[in-house]
Amino acid sequence: MDHNKHSMSPSKPGTRPCPHVSPLGMYTTKFSLRLIQFVLSIAVVGLVGSTMQAGFWALGTLIVSAPATVVSICWSLSEMICIYVRAGHRGIHPGACVAVDLLLWLAFIAATAMLSILGIATYNDDYESVSQTLNGVAAKGQALIGLGATL
Repeated sequence: MDHNKHSMSPSKPGTRPCPHVSPLGMYTTKFSLRLIQFVLSIAVVGLVGSTMQAGFWALGTLIVSAPATVVSICWSLSEMICIYVRAGHRGIHPGACVAVDLLLWLAFIAATAMLSILGIATYNDDYESVSQTLNGVAAKGQALIGLGATL
């Protein structure tokens, strides 16, 4: 009788080790957090779009917020697709997730800081001289700063 017939040795030609399978709690948590990130990024896009009524000053908000937000949307969407489609509910490689998430974090820190500076320089808390439109944009800018800190 061959004792090696039922061996789990991956050294045999034509055999592959079992792929990693994420437990139910792990992949539902990863998927849920990416979904939250996706929804918050869409909210940032909506807020930036709604500030475009202010004209020239809103262009700074668009330039500061758009790149990191678009990358965040694409990244969270690709991670959700990978978790859903890949065998074993495996997402993108963890090293790549950490690297991209850290870069996005740095980008959102820079964007949030620049939005804060832009908001202070533009509105200067002098709401009596600012039109109704700019008041709405200031409130949306504060919301963008809060969402940028959250993402």
